[in-house]
Amino acid sequence: MAQKHRYEALDSLRGIAALSVAVFHLQVGSHIYFFTLTRHAYMFVDFFFVLSGFVISHAYANRLATFDDLIPFTIRRFGRIYPLHVVMLAAFVAFELLVLVVSHHAPGALPRPPFSEDRTPMAVLVNLLLLNGVGIYEGSTWNGPSWSISAEFFTYLIFAVTVILARRRLPLVALLYVVAAGLSLYLLAPKFLATSSQFGLERCVYGFFAGHLVWCLRDRPLPIKGTLAEALAIALVLGFVYLAEVGPLQLLAPLVFGIAILVFARQDGQVSQALLRPFPRKLGDLSYSIYMVHFFGAFITNNVLRAAGKVLHMPTTLPGTDLALVGNAWVMDAITVVYLMAVVLVASQTYRFVEMPGMNWFGERARQATRRKTPAVAAL
Repeated sequence: MAQKHRYEALDSLRGIAALSVAVFHLQVGSHIYFFTLTRHAYMFVDFFFVLSGFVISHAYANRLATFDDLIPFTIRRFGRIYPLHVVMLAAFVAFELLVLVVSHHAPGALPRPPFSEDRTPMAVLVNLLLLNGVGIYEGSTWNGPSWSISAEFFTYLIFAVTVILARRRLPLVALLYVVAAGLSLYLLAPKFLATSSQFGLERCVYGFFAGHLVWCLRDRPLPIKGTLAEALAIALVLGFVYLAEVGPLQLLAPLVFGIAILVFARQDGQVSQALLRPFPRKLGDLSYSIYMVHFFGAFITNNVLRAAGKVLHMPTTLPGTDLALVGNAWVMDAITVVYLMAVVLVASQTYRFVEMPGMNWFGERARQATRRKTPAVAAL
């Protein structure tokens, strides 16, 4: 059985990272938008991948023994990501149907035709099959960030099969996965880690199995501990994200994020203690919901602002860009803050009414599968 220790400080960091990605996707002409850390915040997706490899290894590396264990594992991981994925996809499709209706009455008010560009009917099917992040369909479609959960689901399966087949050599195989995925990103991905669906699976495998290697090192002593180690880890992460323009340097992301995860897994400094307070912990609980719902909020915000500009015959974009702008950058800063508050509020509801019920329902299916397996094993 897996240890019952929960890495709550890491959960809180995941919630903060999810909010950072939410700011990155809000295409408005604010001061916040042009901060370098904001423009590079997409790299926190790689933090999610490394952290996922760490926590999934903690939960399952010693529990997956035979292919019979693969069934409940797959059911649980599917139930963790799929219900909210489908709900958000449905929200986007419903909005597109509304756009279709509006297009017949006020065609000039729409920034684009309905069911066009990256929101086509075929892409709906691809998303329903969780194939939108494995390189078979170009572009991030519908709920843009969902490419990463597609890639992560198939990485879960790779991990589980690898644990079952190569248990004693698992660290070595994980290292080979990291090297192979890293080389493919270096040699083939034109934008290295600034890629989504086209090289999404390679990007996820690269970070996830690096996270497994970090987990293998979790009990090793660190040369620096406590608050100083945590402060240095935060400085390392922020400095790296700030400096890592699109290029080979980005491929160091799993190393940088892995160091931070090793430090904060110990929860022995003042920064960790701050992360264990109620609000950061709540952000950690809501991190997946924040990640999945924010893109719809950004999408609605941009479409409403641009449509209003067309109806009122006034400019609503920052000159020379496609960024939405009403008033000035300070107004857009305020809209950004309101947007983040709305994302957290909506995420709290999707967590309560979609995410947790979905996890519980699929968790019960997984337990049933385990119970069916146990008598069969006992009868042998």
